[in-house]
Amino acid sequence: MDSANRDWQDWISMCEPIVGLQYRACDRPEVFEQYGIWGEQMGLPVYYWNPGYDCLQQVRQTILHPTDMMPDGDILGFLLSGAESNGIFLLDGVLEFDVRTGQLSPVRAFQLSNAFYQSSWVSNRQYLVLLDSYINMLPELQPLIPVLDKPLPARDEVRRIVAKAVDNRQLAGEGEDSQQETLVRACLGLPTGELRLVLNRYGALAPNGERLVQLLLQHKMEKLKGRGLEYISEPDVPDAAGLDLLNSEVDKLKALLDPTALKHNLSFPKGWCLWGPPGTGKSLSAKLIAGKLGIPLLASDWGALLGSAKPDVALRDLLEIVESLAPNVFYFDDFDKGFAGWDSDAGGGIIRRIAGKFLTWLQEHKYPVFMIATVNRLNNLPPELIRRFNEIFFVDMPNNGGIYEIFNLHLRKYFPQFRESRSPFNDDQWRILLRDYNLCTPAEIANAVKKAAQDIYYRNKLAGRENEELKVTLNDLRRQRALFTPAMVRDEDQIYAIRNNAPFARPAIGPDRSRFAPPPVELFS
Repeated sequence: MDSANRDWQDWISMCEPIVGLQYRACDRPEVFEQYGIWGEQMGLPVYYWNPGYDCLQQVRQTILHPTDMMPDGDILGFLLSGAESNGIFLLDGVLEFDVRTGQLSPVRAFQLSNAFYQSSWVSNRQYLVLLDSYINMLPELQPLIPVLDKPLPARDEVRRIVAKAVDNRQLAGEGEDSQQETLVRACLGLPTGELRLVLNRYGALAPNGERLVQLLLQHKMEKLKGRGLEYISEPDVPDAAGLDLLNSEVDKLKALLDPTALKHNLSFPKGWCLWGPPGTGKSLSAKLIAGKLGIPLLASDWGALLGSAKPDVALRDLLEIVESLAPNVFYFDDFDKGFAGWDSDAGGGIIRRIAGKFLTWLQEHKYPVFMIATVNRLNNLPPELIRRFNEIFFVDMPNNGGIYEIFNLHLRKYFPQFRESRSPFNDDQWRILLRDYNLCTPAEIANAVKKAAQDIYYRNKLAGRENEELKVTLNDLRRQRALFTPAMVRDEDQIYAIRNNAPFARPAIGPDRSRFAPPPVELFS
């Protein structure tokens, strides 16, 4: 959401002859109701028009009534001609924006500037409210036509709507753990009109508060997916093995969520960038960070955002939803892939424009939203955006100690013989395994362990022993290693190009202090 825009409630105090109002179609009844109230206060009728109507519709208690005023073409030209003098005119879809540039058409901009300077406009008490889902006013029109915004409801407003909608329902619990507060949290991120609709719709279907929460969450999940945003479930492993320095910083980050940190003027960081070769655990780390902080993870796709029909609108809606669901971790995977050619004018400069808006939000937002972006090539990002991250960590290939931890993490998942801090392998066998997998990423190690488990299960099933515990041998894991070529070998030039810039970031992996660390080498004896 553009931080320069003001809340739509400002209209009654400004009473400018022309204003823009960003709103969602589901909030139209509320807009009608509120402007109807203001019309009564000012002694003015309220009219509504969109390109689907042949005539102006008068708004009476949110109901539209046809009139005999027929624009016969351009509604603005009709009103400016003096055909109707007094009234508040809610005009939907009259702003003509270029999808590529996001700018108002020159003809419409000229017409609006002329309308503002017509002296009869103010004297006749005509007020134009230009409705659209997203308004990007030209710089020369911004002083003349303020842009207002119908925001998503805040938590207190959601709580009032929920209390009114479910006042006859028995909701269990009290305080922050009550079903009512759970329901409020489930409703955050929905526009006011949509919230009332879904509460009425699902309220008749749900026998209790718990079921109503489930239905609302399902509705919101489907909606978030349609907006390029989704909740990410917990990862299938409890830790990101081998990233000791990164994990220690997460503990510090968690401490800053404590309200007492504010007493010392310590604010919550804006976000981190996890940079490194593919498959080194960046995405897993983002999921685990959210789990350790105890807040949900919202994942978005920057490439899909830029590829939407109206990227400006998509970005505005995305950021509003993320803010309404705070606190959370806002996660972008492969963030750099959406910025190829960001400094060019391709497609009307969409990438540069959207990146600028996102940069402003990242710098100025005051919500407890922690952004994590994973990137393979840091130089694809705009320099101004890179500087906005509080920390940039380089997630490199694991050392011997890290490989050992990664193996045990995944072996415990499938093979009981590795659980409870046990291992059937001695140190010599481990050194053989570490040597074989020396050039492998954590993702490749995890996949090899998984495939070994699948092969062992299939072998047991053929022998009629499918109910037995799975047991793995050193040769099983070595056999899996022989079946693939590591990315470090396959894409050696590309990965080394990434690793050569590692000194520009903080390391996520510390020195290898395990018993498998290579002995120090004396250069001069």
